[in-house]
Amino acid sequence: QFICDFRFLCFSGARAAEALRIKWADVDFENRQVVIGADGNTKNRKSRAVDFNDDLERLLVEMHRTRSSDQWLFVSAQRGSEGQRARSFRETLLKARERVGLGKERREATGYALGFHDCRHFFISYAVMSGVDFLTVAAWVGHRDGGLLIGRVYGHVSNDHLKASAQ
Repeated sequence: QFICDFRFLCFSGARAAEALRIKWADVDFENRQVVIGADGNTKNRKSRAVDFNDDLERLLVEMHRTRSSDQWLFVSAQRGSEGQRARSFRETLLKARERVGLGKERREATGYALGFHDCRHFFISYAVMSGVDFLTVAAWVGHRDGGLLIGRVYGHVSNDHLKASAQ
């Protein structure tokens, strides 16, 4: 389950707190969209629809097939009962990043361990490198500045992307 949590954040651009409140009713498989913040509880108090990319769709189909709740995408293993949403990804983060070597090992090597916001940064960076315009990315992640922050903070691209683009 904990790998699904991270993959959802990476493939949707949702903030961790936003993802924890997503219900299955917010996932529209027919229109290939997930609504982030349908409850209005986002950083800017506005909901937004994120269109599925292929990875997000595959993940959501798998999560739906193996779901333990008909209401919440992320259910608390600690609370254990149907309908109890997870309140935190903290334990998930700690387990997942240690499993893939991005926790203590990375902190010792670089001074920094993987955090939740890194998943959001991954989503935004790869959307930009895939050619999605800044305005669309801004709408998907809930920025109301028309994409200025995307271009200024997240709009950098990897060296591999730069080299491939030059070709």
